[in-house]
Amino acid sequence: MTSPDTQYSLEYPAFFIEAGKATLRKLLRWCCMYDYLNRDTIDTLNRELPYLEETVAKQDADDIERLRKEWEYQKGLFQRDRKSLNPSDFPYALPKAEEKREIKERRDFNKRIYRYVRAAEDEYLRAQKKAPKHIEKAREVLQIFRAAVEEFGVGL
Repeated sequence: MTSPDTQYSLEYPAFFIEAGKATLRKLLRWCCMYDYLNRDTIDTLNRELPYLEETVAKQDADDIERLRKEWEYQKGLFQRDRKSLNPSDFPYALPKAEEKREIKERRDFNKRIYRYVRAAEDEYLRAQKKAPKHIEKAREVLQIFRAAVEEFGVGL
């Protein structure tokens, strides 16, 4: 059981988006239950939570743009650094056995540097996929807060 003098420090808005619903319900209920101790917190939440959706949307848009630029950068590096597998592009003539070994080494090298392109692309696509979920979560947080305020009759 949490005592009334327990203090929390939350990162806004990341905590509200990443926390589970049960955690949010408990925390916001405790905050409203002891409203005489948490007046500043309640006022801050009442002022900031209605804009949580806009804040999250802007942060997600910024993250998506940053990840897109990183993906483009990695693609450019890959195009610049990748090695041709065509034997006629080799700087010198090689016997057949060494040519096969060289092709294999170049293929392995290209695979290694392509991993960075794939990782950047995956992060970009993941961020695009998560953005609508974050906005929905922001709406739910506001509903949970309003329910807690109503349940304990906190005067705003």
